[in-house]
Amino acid sequence: MPSRIRGTALAALLCACAGAPARAPAAGGDAYPAPPPFHLPAEDFVLRQRVVAHWQNRRGGFDAVLQKRGERILVVGLTPFGAEAFELEWQGKDVRVVSRLPAKLPFSARFVFYDIARTYFVGIPGAPLPDGVHAADLGGERITEVWKAGRLVRRTFVRRSGKPAGEIRIDYTASAGHQFPTAVRIENGWFGYRLSISTLGEQRL
Repeated sequence: MPSRIRGTALAALLCACAGAPARAPAAGGDAYPAPPPFHLPAEDFVLRQRVVAHWQNRRGGFDAVLQKRGERILVVGLTPFGAEAFELEWQGKDVRVVSRLPAKLPFSARFVFYDIARTYFVGIPGAPLPDGVHAADLGGERITEVWKAGRLVRRTFVRRSGKPAGEIRIDYTASAGHQFPTAVRIENGWFGYRLSISTLGEQRL
């Protein structure tokens, strides 16, 4: 399982339809800090996923497709009938949004890609790491990873400045025969939401 790839954090998009979560990041400014510097992996891929988000006492879910091709990341959210509900594209410093949702995102779509990056592209250099607990300071964040049987099973982020307070914790579940984690659980303690992401299909490009 490559440690720096896969997944999407799309609570923001659910919030656009059903109300913003507690402590939602502001539309501008540095409420949600950018992730530490990272490089995208060389390989290209497409993942079909099911995303379930929890915030306050609410729960919602939808299907999504994540594609990485070259320096471009594309996230497509689907309606229950399989139609495209929104499209988010990240290439370099540019973010493009095409949405058919009835409301605008309550904050920058760039924050969605911040979650994607921290979850799948930002990590301690040298992966795969030996089994055990490893920690490193990168870009103003303390990153801790837990490796077991040659696989990444947990990654956490804490801001060294304490702003925002708390941590982001990501747990990974892998299955035999799959290159990517089949399940990811993201606990965003900075802004009070939880995501459960299941990978239903994977394909290299």
